[in-house]
Amino acid sequence: MRPPLALFTSEPYSNTKHVYEQFTGQVGRVTFYEGEEPKEPSYFGIHSEFVKQSMKGKFQRTIIIMMGCNGLTYSYMAEAFIEKGARAYISWSNSVLASQTDLATTRLLQHFITENRTLKEAMRETFKEVGPDPLYKSFLLYYPLEAGNYTIKHHR
Repeated sequence: MRPPLALFTSEPYSNTKHVYEQFTGQVGRVTFYEGEEPKEPSYFGIHSEFVKQSMKGKFQRTIIIMMGCNGLTYSYMAEAFIEKGARAYISWSNSVLASQTDLATTRLLQHFITENRTLKEAMRETFKEVGPDPLYKSFLLYYPLEAGNYTIKHHR
């Protein structure tokens, strides 16, 4: 069984909605936590199987920046997006503070887009500036490793 990773939606959870997708493991119930305590309400979250089976279209030449917690603790979600045509997937190795992911995202986009650096260079500069998450010690990573040479080409 795959360890769960879900991308939160804003749709409140109900066991009577999206029954087929729940039964097939594409979606499930997700809840925010404050410390060890779940915080209501619960929402629908999408799993990697939803990306593979139910998302329509392709992510041709796209770089997915998933700035929430645990996006690359395991590679299942990254693999699902790559199978759908994405070139790269960027996320955190573990939990992350909102302030840390906001700062890291801003710096990453500055280096990657504004300065037109490779993904690997942009990630390295971002790490030098913001480091790992101060509380959870998680790192910003990208998948697959071969994506390190990608750049954003500016078009006018």
